This record gives sequence, structure tokens and C-alpha cells, in this order.
Amino acid sequence: MCLAYVVAVAVAAFYWQFVLFKPQGLIVALFASSWMVPALNALWPEARFAWNVPRQCTQALVNVEPARKLTPRNLKIQSRRHPK
Repeated sequence: MCLAYVVAVAVAAFYWQFVLFKPQGLIVALFASSWMVPALNALWPEARFAWNVPRQCTQALVNVEPARKLTPRNLKIQSRRHPK
């Protein structure tokens, strides 16, 4: 289903841009074919996409320490000329 939609948009964009010689072919094709999305979803129902994050990742994000303020003292930069 997705591949058919992509091909339809590409063909419409090519026709608009290179046969009718009008600019913004891809934008016009996406706008014109956007009505097909609910129809395709009704014809071929699939599970909805959800941004799921594993529980371990969210727990790791909670335990992150705040960043320290960068000062010349805590930046131990070694110069290439005078290594210590």
C-alpha cells in the first residue's frame, strides 16, 4: 500500500513538473494525493504507529546528572607543543 502511494505521488509530480511544465511538482502532487490517505487506511487497515520507548531508556533519562559549568579549571586541555 505504501509503495503504491509513493509511486502515485511520484508519477503525479513527474507529470506536473515535466509534462505540464509547471513548478513545484512534488508539493502539488502531495497536496493533490493527500485525500487518498484516509481512503487507503480504510481499505487496508493496519496497526497505528506509536512512538514507544522502552522503560529502561526512560529510567536512564531520569537519572542523568546535570552538566557541569565548563571552566578552564575543569577543562584539562593539553597543548600539543608542551605535553605534561
